[in-house]
Amino acid sequence: MSAMLVTPQAPHHLPSSASENATDAELRQRKTNAAVAAVAVAAAASAAQVPEADQVEDEYDNEQRARDGKPLMGRLKDGRQFEVPSTPDMLTSIFDPRQAKTPLDVLTLVSLAAQIVIYFVTSRQQAQAFFLVYFLFWRAAYNAGLGWVLNAQSKKGWLVSFVDRRGWLDKERCPKTREWIKQQLEVKMRSDYDFEALPNEYNIWLLFRSIVDVILLNDFVAYSLFAFSCTRLPEGHSGWAHIGRWALGWTLIAFNAWVKLDAHRVVKDYAWYWGDCFFLCLQQLVFDGVYNLAPDPMYSIGYAGYYGLSLCSASYAVFFVSLAAHFSQFLFLQLFESPHIARTYGEGSSIGAWARKVAERIRQRLC
Repeated sequence: MSAMLVTPQAPHHLPSSASENATDAELRQRKTNAAVAAVAVAAAASAAQVPEADQVEDEYDNEQRARDGKPLMGRLKDGRQFEVPSTPDMLTSIFDPRQAKTPLDVLTLVSLAAQIVIYFVTSRQQAQAFFLVYFLFWRAAYNAGLGWVLNAQSKKGWLVSFVDRRGWLDKERCPKTREWIKQQLEVKMRSDYDFEALPNEYNIWLLFRSIVDVILLNDFVAYSLFAFSCTRLPEGHSGWAHIGRWALGWTLIAFNAWVKLDAHRVVKDYAWYWGDCFFLCLQQLVFDGVYNLAPDPMYSIGYAGYYGLSLCSASYAVFFVSLAAHFSQFLFLQLFESPHIARTYGEGSSIGAWARKVAERIRQRLC
């Protein structure tokens, strides 16, 4: 049933002066109501745009804590806060023989060593076929596997719920599993790490970080060995052509290394390993350096080394595999990373957002 809106009118039996007075009173009342509504709308808009006082205070406190050399603060989805301990360098913790090793570290070292052995004991054709398949496996583990897990964790906290349901960090349900996980994490972390004092979300992120290391290192080594197995000297090219190709290729590889190192300097382990899927670090990052060159540099110009190694190998197979791998990385960015950033921080400056803005400007000019 639809409602009918009836506009009040002055009674017919009132004199004209009384009718005018009644109309004036109604107009004044409407203006008052409109003013109150406008104030309410303005207050709501202001509240939506201005950060909460405690959030601003948290960020200020973290900046001061960073200057004082104190640990930064993290916040969980339920509002609880905790001190975020420092994390060790991944390459040092895995490859430095003086550092204690966890089973995942040993697995990583064994898998990398096995790849090198296979490269030297097989023929070129066998190596090309093996490392192509092996690289595609690890690339799929990264883009599809990690992408699915991170997307589920970002949306629903899936990974934390998965561990909690099985009680792996519960003293009463799985005391042995919990103690084993505790030992592995304490081996990796520094003296400021306290397993008992930290929330499960942070400890689960550390476990996830170790798995990411296994995937990233195997992915990198498998791709490099595939490229080396395809390397050739094209016939009909002069010596200067080879030198120019190698010079440009190694320049791109060196540029790639700088991009990754500088990006890690800016975002640190917290963002490098998608820590914001598990908790929020109350710190305002300063996106300088490589972030002034391109949006999402780790996924865009951060893969220049693919094309540098393609040039050095002089192989179309390496080039097309590099294109496919880089394209899959953009899918990872578009399907997981950009939506996650939008959910967590609002619309950001990702490649997807940048491309949409450019497309909108082109559409407006054409129309």
